[in-house]
Amino acid sequence: MTQRALLLVDLQNDFCAGGALAVPQGDSTVDVANQLIAWSTARGETVVASQDWHPANHGSFASQHQIEPYTQGELDGLAQTFWPDHCVQNSEGASLHPLLKQQAIAAVFHKGENPAIDSYSAFFDNGHRQKTQLDAWLRERALADVKTFTIPVYAFDSFADDPAGNLDERRDLVFVAGFGHGPNGDAAVWFVNEVLPLVHAQAPGVHIHLVGSNPTPAVRELAGERVHVTGFVSDEELSGYYERCRVIVAPLRYGGGMKGKVVEAMRFGVPTVTSAAGAQGLAEALDFLAVADDAPAFARHVLRLLDDDQEWVRASQAAQAFARARFSEDALWSIVAEDVDPTPYVNVQARRDRVAAVRAGNK
Repeated sequence: MTQRALLLVDLQNDFCAGGALAVPQGDSTVDVANQLIAWSTARGETVVASQDWHPANHGSFASQHQIEPYTQGELDGLAQTFWPDHCVQNSEGASLHPLLKQQAIAAVFHKGENPAIDSYSAFFDNGHRQKTQLDAWLRERALADVKTFTIPVYAFDSFADDPAGNLDERRDLVFVAGFGHGPNGDAAVWFVNEVLPLVHAQAPGVHIHLVGSNPTPAVRELAGERVHVTGFVSDEELSGYYERCRVIVAPLRYGGGMKGKVVEAMRFGVPTVTSAAGAQGLAEALDFLAVADDAPAFARHVLRLLDDDQEWVRASQAAQAFARARFSEDALWSIVAEDVDPTPYVNVQARRDRVAAVRAGNK
């Protein structure tokens, strides 16, 4: 008789809050994992985990090539995003999350150990050239029926109320980013130098707010009468920018993965103009997400959202509906609702406090 196993994929510190490749609210998936562990072990089923386990000289690290993280390129003949150093063997970042019920895990399987090739799957490297030990281990124990859940990368617990309620008062453009990150700094310089003059030709009173930490000298030099560089802002201050601005821009020219800044704008119901790089992973949002890669087209999208109230409201409502359906806590729990009771985990702040306390105790 075929048995089932629960596979927990890369629930590691570097992919959670404070980690080198942190996913916003990534810690929230740990509670789901723990409930699944309880559900599986109660049925006598095996629990296993994968662990990103890179040598310090891994070829997927941007530092090994003296390039900016998230640069696109090639590694051993395969397309590659070059990442910040993360999940380095025997580091704290590579460790499994401290709140994960690790005592119930029967075996942990390392991946990404070969410095010449990346490995996103728990079963084999990206070129399918070499398997990990996981497949053989499962088959030896007749554990071939592995149930999988795809958990959303963001799980917001609240959304802005009636974003269009102050539409007549909304002004200006906002770009939210950590500007010490190469793609974000490049995007700010490109937008201000190439796109903003085209916007000002028709809307000279529009300002752009570059909101976020670690602005580089090149970004700080952009500051002027209609360009505001804020530096770090608190969560409360950031919410204020979302609540007052007319358009969010995310003019990224390169970089890999789904962009939190774009998804967060959806949460607040603020229409966004971005690029193909900024829209990665959001193909189903292209009905309302304005996308352009050249300066004239980017400026046209911005100007339309500045001028057309009806289009603004349509894009705002569609963005929030999209985010609620895919990036809310309700969306996360619906994925595992058949197997997991969310009742013990509804107090979001208590969960975050618990995570912070455990992390503080481990320092």
